[in-house]
Amino acid sequence: MLISKAKGSRIPRIADGVYVGVCSRIIDLGTQTDTFGQRQKVRIVWDLIGETYQYKEETLQRRISRTFTNSLDEKSNLCKALTAWRGKIFSDEDLKGFDLSKILGATGASAVFGQWITAFVGVSDTFSIVAWSVAANALSQ
Repeated sequence: MLISKAKGSRIPRIADGVYVGVCSRIIDLGTQTDTFGQRQKVRIVWDLIGETYQYKEETLQRRISRTFTNSLDEKSNLCKALTAWRGKIFSDEDLKGFDLSKILGATGASAVFGQWITAFVGVSDTFSIVAWSVAANALSQ
């Protein structure tokens, strides 16, 4: 299969910063093979509030996404992201089975740096707002 760089306009890169977004999609990517073997993967998509871009002649909603191994192990990136988003550590009861669809429609902040989503912060309580401020300050330095 031959592939080449597309000509014409591309989606502009998003500037580094902290953005408020709403979780709009959770996509089950099924079993994927990575450096650790076969794992269940999930992609989470956030619509960034008030952020749009021009593509051809359309104004489109700016979205960011990140792919995770579908695991609540304390060392997993998904667990870390959800803990930050929720603003609290998972209880033993939560770890028995957390319904990922609970975050659909949830508002939170995401720190973007070098095109990578580096932090997730919920904005529903005091802890989260403080953490969001810390993330914003870290990016500005």
